[in-house]
Formats: sequence, structure tokens, C-alpha cells
Amino acid sequence: MLHEAKELERLKINARDGNLGYVYDFYFDDLKWITRYLVVDTGNWLTGRRVLISPHSINKPDYDKKELAVNLDKEQIVDSPHISEDEPISQQHQKVLADYYGWPIYWSVDPALNAMGAMEMSKEKNKEGDPHLRSIREVRNYNIEATDGNIGYVENFIIDDENWDIKYLILDTRKWMHWLPGGEYILITPGLIDKIDWAASNVYIKLDKETIKNAPVYETKKQIDNKFEYKLYEWMKEFIDDTKEHSTLLK
Repeated sequence: MLHEAKELERLKINARDGNLGYVYDFYFDDLKWITRYLVVDTGNWLTGRRVLISPHSINKPDYDKKELAVNLDKEQIVDSPHISEDEPISQQHQKVLADYYGWPIYWSVDPALNAMGAMEMSKEKNKEGDPHLRSIREVRNYNIEATDGNIGYVENFIIDDENWDIKYLILDTRKWMHWLPGGEYILITPGLIDKIDWAASNVYIKLDKETIKNAPVYETKKQIDNKFEYKLYEWMKEFIDDTKEHSTLLK
């Protein structure tokens, strides 16, 4: 099921033996565009501490109650390795967490990436953090640059809670297309991103302004149905190089 990241934020996190806090942020892999961790604010229960929880620990969400249940105990959270949210999170830190909780190490799926990760962990520069782990809160409000100029900014992300993939980015084009009827929010898949300049907070996409004007208008906080996704697919299909993304657009 597809949900806006802002909708998922503030969901209560329930352990097997009580409430842990609420979802504060998400860390995602900017190569695979998948959520790697939920950042949980433990509030008054564990004052001043935010913890990382892998999607592998999450049971089926209950959106009516605005809750996410996790298969963890409070004692596990209390005794978990402390990682400051304000510091870069290295693969070494992530491995410590994975070993503690028994989570799979996502970079070990590809032997080549696993070998690279092992080498990186042996280097001093690993302390700088995993360069592909990004905060959704950070990327929101990044500028969006079409091939022929600025068209707005990143308003939000849409996450599929079945696999925690980031399926779409929501672009706010209201300032640029204020003179058009509607034309406020549009969706793009990560496959339409050409590159991201993290230092300048700019996202460059493979579309020009004229193409963007013809994009289906997205109504925020409205459930995305198959009809809308089909329209979206028809609009963007010629610009997507990734055949895998073609096959997942309408799921």
C-alpha cells in the first residue's frame, strides 16, 4: 500500500511490551531507493534518544489506530548500540546494529558490494558515514531542476509499505505553474532522476518544462489508484530507462 512519508511520520511504534515512541524520519538508500531504517523518537520513555529500526522488524501497520507494531522488546531498545542521529552512520555502525538485532546486512546480497563494504569498513574514512544513506527530512525541499530550468521543489516521498521502496517523489510546482489550472503537485519515479547535487540541495530530472506541464496532477493525501498510476505510466514511460521500473509502476 502506498503512503506519503509525512503520513507515516508520527505513527506510534509499539514493541511487544509497550509503546516505544513515534516515527520521526526515514533513512533511505539513494542507489536502490529503498528505506533502510525508520528513525524512532522515544520521547519521554527514553528521554533524548532516537533509535534506528529496520523495516525487517516491522509487522503489518494498523493505519486505523495509527500504529506500527515491531517484533522487538523495550529491553532490546534500551540495550541497543547507541548511534547519534546527528552523526554520519557508517556501514560499520550499521553492522553493529544488524548483529545486535539479527537484521540482514543489505549490502551483503551482492558479493561485490559486500567485498567493497568490508574494505570500506577497514578504512579510516568509513567514519565519515555511508554516502548512500540519506534522510527523507533532509531531501524534502530540495530544488527540482528540469533540463531547462527550475520547476519547484521536493514536497514529499511516497513509500510502499509492502517492501518499503520509495516509489515516487512528490514535486511541488505551484510557484512555477501558478498560472495553469491545477498543476500543483506531480509524481515522478526515482528512474526520472538524472543526478542529485547533495551539496547544493538540487535534484536534476530528465524532463523538460513542456513535458512536466503535461504530467497528471496529483492530489496530496489521496490514495493512489490503478487508474491514476496508468495515466502516470503513460506520461512517463518513454523517459524511463529502467525496465524494472516499468514493471513495478502499476503494482
